Amino acid sequence: MVEATIYVGIDWRGRLAERVVREAAAILAREYGVPLEVSVVEIPSDSRESESRGLPVLMVDGIVVAEGRVPSIEEVVDGVFKMLEAARGVGPAGFPVFDDGVWDVVEEAIA
Repeated sequence: MVEATIYVGIDWRGRLAERVVREAAAILAREYGVPLEVSVVEIPSDSRESESRGLPVLMVDGIVVAEGRVPSIEEVVDGVFKMLEAARGVGPAGFPVFDDGVWDVVEEAIA
């Protein structure tokens, strides 16, 4: 299971960011069968303090995906798939993910 943690201030950006991440989690579950566990950490701050602290911050499996702004749904979904690709070596369609070194070997073999 992939885990998303979003650190938010108590302002409109924080509420919107939480809503976006929860909507992305619903899409991931419904469309791709990928469960996303969402945790929200509220940091007491108003809108100005949130902005100066770089909130909201979205982390997917410990990696920062978005910081200081509300992420888009697509950005959250892409971040989850990047974590899955890195963890499993498999892309969303089930095909293996190759690093750049593999393509050098393939090009040499073809030439």
